[in-house]
Order: sequence, then structure tokens, then C-alpha cells
Amino acid sequence: MPTTESYNEAELIAWRGSVEAELRAPTGWLSVAGLFWLRPGVNRMGSDPAADIILPAGGAPSFAAEFILEGDQVRVGAVSAPLHVNDEPPPERPLRPSTNPHPDRLSLGRLTLQLHASAGRLGIRVRDPENPARRDFAGRRWYAPQPEACVSARFTPYDPPRPVTIATHDGDQTTMNLVGTAHFALNGQDLSLAAFGRADSGLFFVFRDATSGVSTYGAARFLYADPPQAGMITLDFNRAISPPCAFTNFATCPLPPPQNRLAVAIEAGELESGQAGKR
Repeated sequence: MPTTESYNEAELIAWRGSVEAELRAPTGWLSVAGLFWLRPGVNRMGSDPAADIILPAGGAPSFAAEFILEGDQVRVGAVSAPLHVNDEPPPERPLRPSTNPHPDRLSLGRLTLQLHASAGRLGIRVRDPENPARRDFAGRRWYAPQPEACVSARFTPYDPPRPVTIATHDGDQTTMNLVGTAHFALNGQDLSLAAFGRADSGLFFVFRDATSGVSTYGAARFLYADPPQAGMITLDFNRAISPPCAFTNFATCPLPPPQNRLAVAIEAGELESGQAGKR
């Protein structure tokens, strides 16, 4: 069980540095320059403002390639620029989307693209290392470390997992599996949070609290936890982070299920950054 005396602040600071670096990476969330949902048939891609998939100016010719959506599959059609898929010429097979264990990585000059699947839709997500959001980012902001915000929780698994319909940040709905509930005490109150993920490989919490929209990102924060040990997990709210949609308008983040909307203020973890991503 964690205690305030044993809490490792140096480890927390190092972890915060790593998530900062991940966000700022050339293919991190700050580099996302667009998400374009595909319509059935041919979708033209290029820097032409009339294109279906509009690439950043200076990053591609007016017409670069086309993507053909047929049913639930997408393949590359005509190409007039050096578009590569996994560093090879585009294959004749359908592209593997983001939900595939081995998604395809497309590259076009400095740009990186991926077929993104969400809530039954398919789109092309574009990443640009020269995206202004990445260039101008001032840095993540955090509450000071709070050892008392690292708590032990009793985890009650669901067998089988419980599918629930979850709203997403961009107005869609998706189905996700709740795998159990964590019960814990914080600031003298008994609380609980429902978990996504897998109990054998790690848990994922999406939650709101009384700081949401005040000092922290309004839609939600994310928190990850290691698999249960003897029915217990550690919830370190110092590691509660803003979701990708706090940093880009082109993310499709899940919103909290009703039971994860807490009335208490958890003043630990990441603060609102003021970055793009608000709607």
C-alpha cells in the first residue's frame, strides 16, 4: 500500500518528462494536422483546398493520391506523388486501419498518415512535424506532487466484461468494455471508478471531477493503472493526464461513463494547458 513517506517524487517527475516528450515527438499528438472522414468511392488527397483530404501547404502537391472506400475497406488508388506504405510502394491490398494490431504507416515527404477507424467510420489522419500546434506548444502544466493522491484501491472485476455505449469528444458513440470497478478512499471520501482495458495487462480510467473545466481539461482526464495484485491496484492521480483531444481537434477521445463523473475535486495530475482542442 502506498504511503506519503514512500512516495517517489523523482520517479513522478521523470515520468512527467517522458509524457511531455511523447506529446512533443514528431509524430505525437501535437503534430496532428487533420482528420478527414472518407465518403464511399474516390477521395482525392492533396494541398488543393478543394481536395477531400487537404494536406498542409508546402507539404505536398495539389494532387498527391486518392483513397477508395468500398464497404469497410480502403485502398490506395491513383498516385502522383512519392506516397509510401510501410516504406514500400502502396500495396494492392486494403490498408490496415488504426484498430489493426499492425496498422499501416503511410508517408509522403515530411507527412505521416494513417487510416483511422472510430465509431464505424474510416478517415485519414495526417501528422506534420511542422504543425503550428507543435511548434508553439508552451508545455504541459501540472499540480505540484501530492503523495496523498496516490492511493490503494480494491478492484472488483466483471466476469464477463460489460459493454457500454460511450460518447466521444467529436460527437460519435462507440462501444467499449468495462472490466471492473476500483473502490478507494480519497480526501476522506469513499469513491469508485469503472475501468476499461484488461485486468491482466493494465487498466484505463476516463473520469471527470470537480476540477474539470475549472483547473483541468473540461472533457475528462485519463489515468492508467497496472494489473491487480491480490485484488488491489494503485491509483496515482498525480499521473492523471489530459486526453489527446486537449491538444488537437483531430482526436476521437472517449468521454467518461456516468459512474466516473465524480463530485469531488481531485487536485492532482495535469492542469489545463490552454492548448487547441476545445470545441
